[in-house]
Amino acid sequence: MDTGPMGPGRGEPARTVVTGPLAPYARGWRAELAARGYAPHSVTAHAQLMAHLSGWLAATGRGIDALTGEVVREYALARRAAGYQNRATERAVAPLLGYLRGLRAVPPLAVPVPSTPAEVVVGEFCAYLASERGLAAGTVHHHRRFACLFLAELGITGEAELAGLTAAAVTSFAVSQAQRRSPGDMRSLVSALRSLLRFLHLTGRLAQPLAAAVPSVPGWRPGSLPRGAAPARSRPCWPPATAAARWAAGTTPSCCC
Repeated sequence: MDTGPMGPGRGEPARTVVTGPLAPYARGWRAELAARGYAPHSVTAHAQLMAHLSGWLAATGRGIDALTGEVVREYALARRAAGYQNRATERAVAPLLGYLRGLRAVPPLAVPVPSTPAEVVVGEFCAYLASERGLAAGTVHHHRRFACLFLAELGITGEAELAGLTAAAVTSFAVSQAQRRSPGDMRSLVSALRSLLRFLHLTGRLAQPLAAAVPSVPGWRPGSLPRGAAPARSRPCWPPATAAARWAAGTTPSCCC
């Protein structure tokens, strides 16, 4: 659990010790976050959240096998009621929950029965990832989340809209997401979106392959620019969001230093 006090206006402790039911997974969680490209301060923040959640589980007499979506909602309410304003939502716990589900340490995600054409597509996509590609449950969960986001943001409700999907729309979506996400989160989104587009082409829902329209995380290297964008002659100093917008427009950011 957190080594510092819990209460209104109190900051997170500088030192994090995880005790309780999540303690055996603390080191692996830190390593997973680092592998995803999270900055050290972000790794620490997620570790502190894990410590606090683990302490709350112990205090309420629960084990890790009780960590369902409903229990996470209860925890988020309790954290906010205790005065925490940062990382006090279910969404904040979602990366950790996905990691633990991938290890089969917590109950699997309850998948709702599809009720719309878009949900049917996403359901088939996730089944394909699990059965044909053999991806872990945690990875499938993240791919599902990003696939739903992509379809919702572009207003795609069925196969008719999918048939009219363009490379420009795909690139525009990726660039807009890069402006609000960390590089680690963008890596997950890029992987999920490319997988979805390959699946849609494979199943005949897309006449043309559009996976190549998804740019890599902006700022990595010249080879990661969207097709048609000019590579930079030197490392750009623009912020990633600005660089992403310029690359998508086919221009090369110049150094502003």
